[in-house]
Amino acid sequence: MATLFKDLFSKQASFYIKYRPTYPPKLFQFLANLNISNDLAWDVGAGSGQASRILSQFYKKVIATEPSPSQLEPALKTASQYPNISFLVGKAEDKIENSSIPLGKVDLICIAQAIHWFDFEKFYKQVKRAAKPKSEGGSLIAAITYVLPSFPKENKNLDDLLLKYYDTHLAGCWDAKRKLVDEKYSTIPWPFEAITHPITNEKTNFISDFETEMEWDALDFLGYLRTWSATQTKINNNLRDNFVHPRELLEGNNLQHFFEEERSYSPLTLLEKELIELWPGLKNSSGPNGKGEKLRVAYPVYVKIGRVYFEDD
Repeated sequence: MATLFKDLFSKQASFYIKYRPTYPPKLFQFLANLNISNDLAWDVGAGSGQASRILSQFYKKVIATEPSPSQLEPALKTASQYPNISFLVGKAEDKIENSSIPLGKVDLICIAQAIHWFDFEKFYKQVKRAAKPKSEGGSLIAAITYVLPSFPKENKNLDDLLLKYYDTHLAGCWDAKRKLVDEKYSTIPWPFEAITHPITNEKTNFISDFETEMEWDALDFLGYLRTWSATQTKINNNLRDNFVHPRELLEGNNLQHFFEEERSYSPLTLLEKELIELWPGLKNSSGPNGKGEKLRVAYPVYVKIGRVYFEDD
């Protein structure tokens, strides 16, 4: 039976590429250094290609598969700039041949902020078919996730506001699989051999040495929250699934316009009063176009990692 693809991101695909954090290049350099060769990486659940583009700096070829054509559309628009990436529509659980992935030839299987949506058993079967044989040293599999970001210490009240939105305003809207992200992937089934950490020399399946940073004004912050699956679920519930996304709202407009346009349906408007009070520069409309000052936020990045060897039942 075919695996059901739960599409929670297509309606906000244009926001995803703009407001989602990228990944630290040092992380992909770390992964590349663990490979015996760096010929081919498979980016699974590639979304709009955030990880694919960085992987292309370290691997000769990257095959990026994503089940949502809408999610992949922004990546395809810039594909000519990345000639060593092939962007293809495909589910993680599909036979790898459907995405032109060769049997036993992939050096790195990379899953960035996506594996919690997969059918683990079916996906891992395809991972083993893509991996190199033990005689060639096998392959690396890395499942990457980031959790909620942290604001600078002088803006810690914004951390509280973020948690309030996550836990209270979106209560009942998070898919059950989101818990795996909150647990930093520590509870995901992982039938893969531990690697030797190059610095500590200890065997491990878990890496927590990295973080990524973004600079946000208040509208960027709201744009990021708009990419959340639970935000979209809440919007869909409010509009009875008759929602056509006004894509221009976050493109260069000020905060007042944003809240006026979204007041009737978006849970983000529940943040209006507190956000204006807490975000530096919003009360007096300082910052670019009345969006408040730019703040640097940090995302802790966690990696479930392992060595995998070719198997084909």
